[in-house]
Amino acid sequence: MEGSDEPLELRVSGAVLHGNLIMFDKESNTRWLQETGNAIDGQQKGKSLKELDDKSWEANIRWDVWVKKHPESELLFCSHCEQENKKQLAKGPESDTTDASEQESQEEAVESEDSASE
Repeated sequence: MEGSDEPLELRVSGAVLHGNLIMFDKESNTRWLQETGNAIDGQQKGKSLKELDDKSWEANIRWDVWVKKHPESELLFCSHCEQENKKQLAKGPESDTTDASEQESQEEAVESEDSASE
């Protein structure tokens, strides 16, 4: 946070504002907007998160690399998405691809819908 070098432990609130994730920090009961880094309510309302310098963050890091550096990290996942992924894997790679003739007929259907609406 601006004016402080103490890190905050931000968590996912599950809420969204204007398409942006709202994070919260349990210690101060403050909610932070992902897009701007501004506190939108709570004890820190009106303050902004401090942008990290290049040495303090890593962009586009793979999970296996991250967790070696930060073994205390936890991964948040959606159990519904995990089940869907398992179903897709069980079907095999051929279920991921659409037959070319099927894709063409789908495209033709979309084109005729577009023509009809004009």
